[in-house]
Amino acid sequence: MVRDEKGTKKKIEDCGGTFYGEILGTEGMDSFSLILQALQKKLDTINRGGYVVFEHYDLFIFSEIYIYDTLKEQALESMLEISENYELWFEKVIVSVPGIYVFLIYS
Repeated sequence: MVRDEKGTKKKIEDCGGTFYGEILGTEGMDSFSLILQALQKKLDTINRGGYVVFEHYDLFIFSEIYIYDTLKEQALESMLEISENYELWFEKVIVSVPGIYVFLIYS
């Protein structure tokens, strides 16, 4: 409980915090950039023969970002764009955040 809710929220936002409804986050918390970097790194690895050859590949990524609906759509579009540049790709990218999201990649 705080005496001045508006003032407290403003101070938190001035320090780089962001509110997602009732959830407090920090800068970068709403960005998929680290997840996309991990995807690209793993795509580089499987395409240079760094993994045993399988018929299908899936990828599991753990993150602490907050995912909202618009971000999911943008993330899938970005994953598809990145994957199109490779001969081998992950058919599913499973992202564990507060919740589990499965992105189906078709390239």
